[in-house]
Amino acid sequence: MENRRTQKRQAAYDTDPPLAYRLSRALGRPLGLRWVGDNQLAIIYQMEQYHAAKGPGFFWINPFTQTVQATISIAPDFISNPIPNIQTRDALQLGLSIALAYTFDPRRVPRERAAQFVKWPLEVRRAIVTDNSQRALQAIVPQFYAEQICRGQVFAQLEQEFISTLSQRLQMLGLEPIFAMVLKVVVPDALKNRFEAIVQRSINVDDISHYEHYELTQAMRTEMIETLRHMGGGKQYIDLPDLKEMAPPQGTGRPQPRRITPPAPPAPEEPPADTKPKRPKSRL
Repeated sequence: MENRRTQKRQAAYDTDPPLAYRLSRALGRPLGLRWVGDNQLAIIYQMEQYHAAKGPGFFWINPFTQTVQATISIAPDFISNPIPNIQTRDALQLGLSIALAYTFDPRRVPRERAAQFVKWPLEVRRAIVTDNSQRALQAIVPQFYAEQICRGQVFAQLEQEFISTLSQRLQMLGLEPIFAMVLKVVVPDALKNRFEAIVQRSINVDDISHYEHYELTQAMRTEMIETLRHMGGGKQYIDLPDLKEMAPPQGTGRPQPRRITPPAPPAPEEPPADTKPKRPKSRL
């Protein structure tokens, strides 16, 4: 029984606010002292018009002309935004799913704008951030190749440029992105087929490396014989359209056969000139 009483007293002592806090709120309220919690702002109206946003903690208002109409949260809001069909530098379209955290503070904008923004619900702010994040990605992703994004080689640079671009777009609305991270990449079919072909080719090369040369030659001969066996009598071994493409255009005449000119025989070497001076013949 005593343990239960002790636990109740300890819980009441830990959860109850301090005496100074309770006295300040009780005695200061008639004088215009107000309080809001952490990550909160009080929307102050003066004569039924938006005046300012104050908080968190204690703040003063004029109780004769000002009132606290609402309390909004300035804590970070986290959303996940999947964006499909974004074109890359190599003209391929991929999808990105990005996690984003942003904050809203009406004190960042002029009072005329803040009077409108504080009336927006959370869903409206999320829709604005989602639309602007899509525009920001459409402006950034074309700088990179699809393979670089799919391999995760440019995630850090992409996220940094995304935050910078989105911050410029949302600055006039009192919104500020503080965190972004790529969660998922939807690989385009063309790039997926290319990766599969590369992997299959590497597997085939690895399998072929275990055979001897004469075994590969015999297998190629067998494959050629089987291919010719399945060809009927009416089928052509040579494709005529291919020959037409290889033929020279009309008016140029028949192609001249290629002639290989034999190398010219080496020139005969001249005997070295006698460098000794000759003695003139005597007349005697």
